[in-house]
Amino acid sequence: MQRALSVALGLGVLVVAFMLTAQSMTRWRPERAFDAGDAGGDAASQDAGATSELAGDASGTDPSPDMPLFANTEPRRVDGGIGSRMPDGSPVPSLPDGTPRQIRFGVVLIGYRGAESSRPVSRTREQAIALATELAELAHSDFHAAVRRGDDGSADDLGHIQRGVLEPAPEYMIFTLPKGGTSVPVDTPRGYWIARRID
Repeated sequence: MQRALSVALGLGVLVVAFMLTAQSMTRWRPERAFDAGDAGGDAASQDAGATSELAGDASGTDPSPDMPLFANTEPRRVDGGIGSRMPDGSPVPSLPDGTPRQIRFGVVLIGYRGAESSRPVSRTREQAIALATELAELAHSDFHAAVRRGDDGSADDLGHIQRGVLEPAPEYMIFTLPKGGTSVPVDTPRGYWIARRID
C-alpha cells in the first residue's frame, strides 16, 4: 500500500513538473506565432501586405515581468476586419525603426451601431465619422474638451500600452505620433478613435 502510494505520488509530481515545463517553454517561444496555416490566417491578405511586422524589437531579450505575454514576439492576426487598413484605405505600413515598445496615450471614442461598446449606441457609422471629424479638429487644440464630448471609454490618459495589443491601423497611428500629437479619426472594432500620444 505504501509503495503504491509512493509510486502514485512520484508519477503525479513528474506529470505536474512536465506540464509546468511544457507550459513555460511554449509561453515564450516565437514559433507559436500565427502564420498563414493557422485558423483565421488568410494567405491572400498576407500576400497583399496586410500582415504587420512582428511586435517588439529584434534584440532577443525577454520582456519584463510586468509586460503582457507575447507583447514582443507574436504578430497580430490580420483578417481584413476593422482596424486592418489606414483611414485612407491603404495597407498599414510597418512601424518605423526606433518605434518605442510602449507609449502612454489618451483617446476620444466615438461609437456607432454594431461597434463593440459598453453601452448600445444608435448612431450610424456615417454619423460617427462626421462627429469624429468634428472632434478631431477640437482635439488638436483642446484634447480634454474633445474627450468630454466623446462616448464612454474616452479618457485624457488611458495609461501605457504595449505594441502588438491593438489592431494594426490604430497601433500605427498612435505609435507614430510625436509626443503630444493627436491623430486623425481611425476606425477600430470599438468605434472611431482620436488618439493623443502623451509620452
